Amino acid sequence: VERLEVGDPEVDDLLAVAHPAADTDTADPRLFGWWGLRDGSALVAVVGALRFAPGLPPYLVSVATHPEHRGRGLAGRVMAAAVRDGLAESPQVGTGVSLALYASNDRARRVYLRHGFELRHQFESLRNTR
Repeated sequence: VERLEVGDPEVDDLLAVAHPAADTDTADPRLFGWWGLRDGSALVAVVGALRFAPGLPPYLVSVATHPEHRGRGLAGRVMAAAVRDGLAESPQVGTGVSLALYASNDRARRVYLRHGFELRHQFESLRNTR
């Protein structure tokens, strides 16, 4: 797993294929990094991590694996690296790393539960189309 720069255009390219519903700005100033895995030179899995405010734990965003590389544990590997690095940079926050998922995304739910995340809250969100 390698750490990628915030705003790396390869992340945008992968998200367009692997997670087209993602609305994360890959250059969001709250991001403190992207983590990715490659197959040869091609980026095939990523996750970003941001902090909503200094001192808060990491919030994982846009976990994505290229469709041709799914089912190999790559999402878990990039998430583990992001969690490890995020907590190492802010050890005072404990283990409160969080993320969100679409309720219909059963595959993501299984991955997150397998890697120790717990379902704690359920909410609805809407996108402003104006």
